[in-house]
Amino acid sequence: MVALNWLGFRPKTSSIETDAPAGSPYLITGGAEILATDATRAEPLQLESGSRLALLGTDTFRKHYFCDWLLGYVDVPGSSVTICVGSQTVENLGDRTRLAGLLGRSPFLYGDTIQESLLYRTQNVRKQDLFHLVERFYGAGLRSRTSPENPFCDSKGKPVPTQVLNAREHLEIAQINILLQKTPIVVLDLSSDLMTQALELGYRPCAELFESGKTLIAILPPGKDLAWATEITGQRFSSQMQFE
Repeated sequence: MVALNWLGFRPKTSSIETDAPAGSPYLITGGAEILATDATRAEPLQLESGSRLALLGTDTFRKHYFCDWLLGYVDVPGSSVTICVGSQTVENLGDRTRLAGLLGRSPFLYGDTIQESLLYRTQNVRKQDLFHLVERFYGAGLRSRTSPENPFCDSKGKPVPTQVLNAREHLEIAQINILLQKTPIVVLDLSSDLMTQALELGYRPCAELFESGKTLIAILPPGKDLAWATEITGQRFSSQMQFE
């Protein structure tokens, strides 16, 4: 792993065996390989496609900044990031941002209704696939808010607005949207206030986020370790980085 001197820290790393991908063929979308170097041209950071990286430590700001750098939301002079998805190589900032789904960071959903939020930034979604994911990942709260005949409307046939959703329901909708987007990279922010509220309400990240073959980066809250992340997600991580 690279010592990212331009951020003022030296990540510690370790590796363990990662479980093999499994699940519905529709949900196995594959991941991305990430190769990054800092301004000192030190040994590059390399994440293999499908790897699961946990970001630990007390400095939450640098964890977020690290992710924003990799995904093209910030530009760090003298550094370079290359993301490979199959035979495609992506380097520029704008294209990198489109390769990732962010789950848990934002307190807002895109769109005024849950149907608009479910279909944000998706393409050619088949009705049966959308309904399959809704049936599988709606929790008790969303089921009580929606009609059995139409999972996007209430019992009176009116679209359900996103403003009425609690934290758990919010993330259940966002999670389905990320699966439908089929992005090769997912950033799972387990450190946000939104995620904390959702976890207290019983939300847990679905196994399909991990088993799809996506490259996954999880931001852990300060004071939490890999044992905690494994308990929350039910999944193992292939590597970790420490941010103090």
